[in-house]
Amino acid sequence: MKTLITSALLFFLALPSAAERIQFQCGGLEGFTYYAEENLVPKGEGGWDRDKISSGESIITLDTSDLENTQVTYMYKDATGAWYNPESEGGSIVSLGFDPEDLSFMFFVIYPSTSSIELITVAEISESGGRMIYSTMRNGSAFMNAKLMTAECTFPEASFREGQ
Repeated sequence: MKTLITSALLFFLALPSAAERIQFQCGGLEGFTYYAEENLVPKGEGGWDRDKISSGESIITLDTSDLENTQVTYMYKDATGAWYNPESEGGSIVSLGFDPEDLSFMFFVIYPSTSSIELITVAEISESGGRMIYSTMRNGSAFMNAKLMTAECTFPEASFREGQ
């Protein structure tokens, strides 16, 4: 395990411009959704269900040029194939930090207009990518729910060429 982390760290350090800007492209999500028995969910029909967003896709870019103030950009594709970012949906991104030892990072997105919040962690970093751990809570919808899902992420080829 330490060899893998050391290899990934050496990989990033060998590419100086890439060490400041890391991009992940993540595929479909799989996990669980909890539906609260409120609004359009009748009594007895709520609870946990296996869930999958197979057509989902997201792009997460981490700027680590200032380790005390890492910046995150986040874009995602919905089921119709349209791309969005939190700002276009009235949301705000808050970076919760970057661990330079294992290259993991976390951020959350808050959407005040829809009473929802997302917490996203990218971890298990290797030379080929990592894993996105996605959780969300939605209170302001017809289906009050919470999700806990994961997706595999890769490094797009161009992500390490930018800035060189």
